Amino acid sequence: MLIGRLRSLAVSAVQAAAVVVLVLIFFSIFLGLLNIFFPMGSGMKELMKRDALFEPSTRQSKSGSRTLSGGAPGEGEVLPPLAATLTEVQNTVKSKRADEIAWVATGTGLPLYNRDAIQTFERARARITFDASNHLEMGENSLVILRRLEQSPQLKEKRAILVMVEGEMRGRIKAVGHEALQVNVVTAAVEAKILPRRGVDGNADFKITVNPDQSSTIAVYQGTAQVASQGKTVRIEENQAVTVIPGQAPTLPRPVPAAPVLTMPETSGVFYYRELPPRIDFGWKDAAAGRKYRFVLAKDAAFQDVIYDERLSHASFSHGNLKAGNYYWHVSGVDNWSEGGFSETRQFRVVQDRDPPPLMVQSIPEGVVAGRYVITGKTESGAQLFVLGAPVTIARSGDFSYDVQLQPGINMIMVEAVDAAANVTYYSQLVHVNDGRAHDKHTSDKEE
Repeated sequence: MLIGRLRSLAVSAVQAAAVVVLVLIFFSIFLGLLNIFFPMGSGMKELMKRDALFEPSTRQSKSGSRTLSGGAPGEGEVLPPLAATLTEVQNTVKSKRADEIAWVATGTGLPLYNRDAIQTFERARARITFDASNHLEMGENSLVILRRLEQSPQLKEKRAILVMVEGEMRGRIKAVGHEALQVNVVTAAVEAKILPRRGVDGNADFKITVNPDQSSTIAVYQGTAQVASQGKTVRIEENQAVTVIPGQAPTLPRPVPAAPVLTMPETSGVFYYRELPPRIDFGWKDAAAGRKYRFVLAKDAAFQDVIYDERLSHASFSHGNLKAGNYYWHVSGVDNWSEGGFSETRQFRVVQDRDPPPLMVQSIPEGVVAGRYVITGKTESGAQLFVLGAPVTIARSGDFSYDVQLQPGINMIMVEAVDAAANVTYYSQLVHVNDGRAHDKHTSDKEE
């Protein structure tokens, strides 16, 4: 009987183990399906590790009225206070509410709350706006988690806290009057506090990058920053940067690379084309040798509609496929992980022109006598003009004149105007030119 009981227990144990194995198999399949149908961006383990730096979110709020899913609010379920708004989105950007699993594609106008996450993908950008004077720009392949915007009436300052998991983020904050915004950014390597310059209308302009080796680089172009890690705090002044490795204390800040000097094309230049866009060469000068550069080309002066954002190892760039429109560009220097401030911004215009230039030529009268004759006319200012193949100078008004030597008999007069887009207008005339001696004999006969 004891043997039967042992046999029964062994069978039960085998069955229980089989059930556990089947559950684990089905659970693995379920997780695989979640990864397929619900893109997670960065791993949830990494995300939750950063998110644990935050205090538990408050579910009681008088200011919110929408559920986390964005549908009708459930009973007693209210969002935390508004932290910011997603005001600009370019290419693929996804968001995740604090209590949701799936990442969803998002667009402009999305309200952001405590512990919401935003992720950009390749060649994507997003602008997070706190108020009219303060915003953050997320670069491509970046992930941040937001905390609500806090305000201290006693200190007359607001404080925004973010966890940055990967990528890069530029910020521009401004002290409006005597009220300042402090931005606190936490990465795997460091905690950084960004402060605008003291005084009325002080600004802070900065960039924070989580590098591929998980180190973090904090660069300050205006304002100051306090960077803390491993119990040590360093202060970063304007045009300084520091890179911090996880588990190590920050080193002393170093100057950021100086901004390059742009050389070509000239600002406000115009490039014309007829069918195929022209090749445009960009160039700049830099006193430092062996430095890398970041070239940014956009359709707007605020660099929101970016066309190219390239890292280059040489001080030049060429593009031959820009369609008609206005363009803006600038360049920064890059030294290891440290990026300097941008150069001046230059603007140029690309114009498609299929219309040939106007061309009016005063015709030569019949019976003209051989010898010197002045051809006059008018064309488009800035065009190239050729008379009988010879280049002719055009006045600013478009007027021109050119001396030709007419020969006795039939003369072919050819005038050609070519505009900046290579559109061409021709004028031609066959002129019967009299011999001067025949004209003199005819006059003498009439006198007799």
